[in-house]
Amino acid sequence: MRNTAFVLWALAENGYQGPALARGASYVKQNLAGGAASEQNDPYTLALVANALVASGDAEASSVLAQLE
Repeated sequence: MRNTAFVLWALAENGYQGPALARGASYVKQNLAGGAASEQNDPYTLALVANALVASGDAEASSVLAQLE
């Protein structure tokens, strides 16, 4: 999930608007909710996911930011 979040963040920051953005966001959110507990609570992973979701304009970014805080 970390790698996908990092790539999603990079694509969004560079203005990419293609279908990979939505697929990446969906994958990251799905794995954050049902993935390994170690990743769900890892601050580094949460920060990557938060940055990716903020950059892509996803509404769920605020919940990840709250969890990170």
